[in-house]
Amino acid sequence: MKKMIICIAVLAVIGLSIQGYNALQQPGNTGKVIVSWDANTEADLAGYKIYWGKASRSYFYNIDVGNITSKQIEGLETGTRWCFAVTAYDTAKNESDF
Repeated sequence: MKKMIICIAVLAVIGLSIQGYNALQQPGNTGKVIVSWDANTEADLAGYKIYWGKASRSYFYNIDVGNITSKQIEGLETGTRWCFAVTAYDTAKNESDF
């Protein structure tokens, strides 16, 4: 399984939507971002997990998104630094590093 890392801080998210960016810049609101990444091309790929939190490599939240390459994350506290990472996992449930 190839390692893939997408750790994005200070809301510089790959695939960040303009709508999400604007919402996240308004203090007191909850914001959303769209996280997207290039597909893993290994034959035994089963899916991806997205991790996020307020510090790099210290993620409190995660979601298994299956075999898709884009996901909207909602309910983010605005005015806050958010870091995101994506892992891939294979059919044997081996998970890549961030």
